[in-house]
Amino acid sequence: MWLRFRLTINPLLPKTKEEIREQERVWHIADRKKNPEKYRLRELVSTFGPGADKHNLEQLKQQRGNCGLCGLKLTDKQRNRNQDHNHETSQLRGVLCRRCNIGLHYMENLEWKQSAERYLHRWTR
Repeated sequence: MWLRFRLTINPLLPKTKEEIREQERVWHIADRKKNPEKYRLRELVSTFGPGADKHNLEQLKQQRGNCGLCGLKLTDKQRNRNQDHNHETSQLRGVLCRRCNIGLHYMENLEWKQSAERYLHRWTR
């Protein structure tokens, strides 16, 4: 019934459920490319809970759009803006570039840090 109703309104509308799903998929891909910031903030809320998007934007403003650790200018690329957080308490910290976020992860692991220091010391003679 709904299909006949849709076709009488606009014959150019998709006719089957598969066509509708494909049309929605194409729309979402285009919307994600057009509005990456909207999806980045939505993902933050999904991962860290309500308020994470506001915290992230406040941190970016305080950091003047730069990485909180190295000072690199953070671009609009989603993969280059990482919300730093404490893995044990989930407390949100600053916004880091991808490189600093990965490096900080290893710095927080005391065993790895000591092992890396021993390795580097071994090669500095």
